[in-house]
Parts: sequence; C-alpha cells; structure tokens
Amino acid sequence: MDELKFVIRCFGFAALFLVLTQIKAGDMTIESHIHSSLVSTNVVHFVNSVAAGGVKLMKDGVHFTKDYYQEWKHSESSKKTPAVKQAKIEPSSDEETEQYEIQ
Repeated sequence: MDELKFVIRCFGFAALFLVLTQIKAGDMTIESHIHSSLVSTNVVHFVNSVAAGGVKLMKDGVHFTKDYYQEWKHSESSKKTPAVKQAKIEPSSDEETEQYEIQ
C-alpha cells in the first residue's frame, strides 16, 4: 500500500510542476524561460559535440565492421572453393571424322 501512495504522490508532484510551469511570466511561460536558458548554456554545446563524436564513432565502427566482415567472408570463400581450371576439350576421333565428312 505504501508503494501506491508513493506513486500517487509522485504523479501529483509531476502534475503540479507541469501546471506551474505553464504560468506566463512576461511574454513567455516559465517552461519557455527554462528551455531557452538551458539551450543557451555552454554545457549544451559541449554535450552536443560529444554526442556528435559518439555518433561518428559508431558510424565509423559499423563501416569498419562491415568492411572487415566482407573481407573475412571473401577470404573464407576463396579458401573453401578451389580454383576451377578450364579444361581444353579436344574432339574425339569420331567427332573429327564427322566434321571432315560434312565439309
């Protein structure tokens, strides 16, 4: 029962906070003021650059892994499949005689 009371209190606090941030202070709501102040800080620029670096790292890692897998797959398939040599097929004596008789 204590867990249910905790959840209800948290929901009530969140709802009250949401309502209070919608109050207008000047020409903007409190929520808009908080958002604009958070976006304009130096920390946001740092976090964005770190996130961009992380995305680049993941993208490069995926490309490296794909390339490595393709090379590995190609090397494994060349090891398993022996090189096929084209055999020169020479006509048998019967075919030669037929060829000369037709001409």
